[in-house]
Amino acid sequence: MASAIHLCDVKGKSLLSRDYKGDVPSQAMEHFPFVLVEAEEDPATSSPVVSYNGINYCYITHNDLYLVALTRHNTNVAQIFLFFA
Repeated sequence: MASAIHLCDVKGKSLLSRDYKGDVPSQAMEHFPFVLVEAEEDPATSSPVVSYNGINYCYITHNDLYLVALTRHNTNVAQIFLFFA
């Protein structure tokens, strides 16, 4: 299960969010734009799941929005993406 879910704009700024577990600090989303730029530098190796400072960022894009799930522990990523769909 995801610890937090965020709906972000194209620049990575959080528009809506919900923290479910409280184990991911709120400052973690401030790092998302930098994590996103770093992850998309090489399109051949880009992945919808990125780990940074012990936090897993699972994201997809939909209509110029990012749906982002943050987790601290290993979770079922397929279940998160199925929830996003």
